[in-house]
Amino acid sequence: MKLMLRIGIGVVVILLVAVLVGVLMIDGIAKRAVEQNSTQALGVSTTLDRANVGIRDRRFTMAGLDISNPDGFDTPHFLKLDDGHVDVTLGTLRKETVELPTLYLEGIDIHLEQKEGRSNYKVILDHMEKMREETPADPDGKKFIVRELVIRDINVHVDLLPVGGSLSQLDMVIDEIILTDVGTETDRGVVLRELSGVIIQSLFLAILNRGGDVLPDDLLKDLGGALASVGEIADFKLEVAGEALGHFGEAGRSIGESVGGVLEDIGGGFRGLFGNDDDD
Repeated sequence: MKLMLRIGIGVVVILLVAVLVGVLMIDGIAKRAVEQNSTQALGVSTTLDRANVGIRDRRFTMAGLDISNPDGFDTPHFLKLDDGHVDVTLGTLRKETVELPTLYLEGIDIHLEQKEGRSNYKVILDHMEKMREETPADPDGKKFIVRELVIRDINVHVDLLPVGGSLSQLDMVIDEIILTDVGTETDRGVVLRELSGVIIQSLFLAILNRGGDVLPDDLLKDLGGALASVGEIADFKLEVAGEALGHFGEAGRSIGESVGGVLEDIGGGFRGLFGNDDDD
């Protein structure tokens, strides 16, 4: 009897250890997935301080996402994220297409740097377009549909170093942008790599929309031209500080066409130039 009891206790301990190791591995797998997919999507090194797949609270959280600058640029990073979280269950994660009701990202710090005829944002956008054309997303990879993606507290820093000129630095703040129905129109969702690209596209669109009174016209024109050259990654609807900018993607309004309207009216400000009709 005692022998059976010891065996039973031993089995329970082994199972508990196995569960603990499994949970730790889930966190490590999630961390590596975010780092690898963001690095692949943007072409620059991405690191994540912490990822946690909460079994009991059914929430995935991450903290300390740091996206490096391309080679040759001096600002401390291209983009840094303080915190992100989404409510999710392990059962949902096992599905081929995972539907997320709301994804929150908070505390974005982004540097736009122009240096001697080059810009960090154009290097990244060029890589995104190259990946879209040359390396299609894995059709068998895990896919996501995000019903609402909320990005809050966005701090934009602009560093301009013209050839032969002196350094200029400008800052602006965007309180909140909201993306809805990400990946729904194609009825297949988006892979993590594509989701990274959608977030970058939406941030740049928001900067164009809100930066007319703050940022130099030549930078906005350059950013708009770089963004317009990138093909559609996925569909989404975008709202910036309560203003609907439109429905972008394969079944919606073209980013290139929308930015083209901005480029025709650099001197007149940017708000409202994207239009408010979600059915275009």
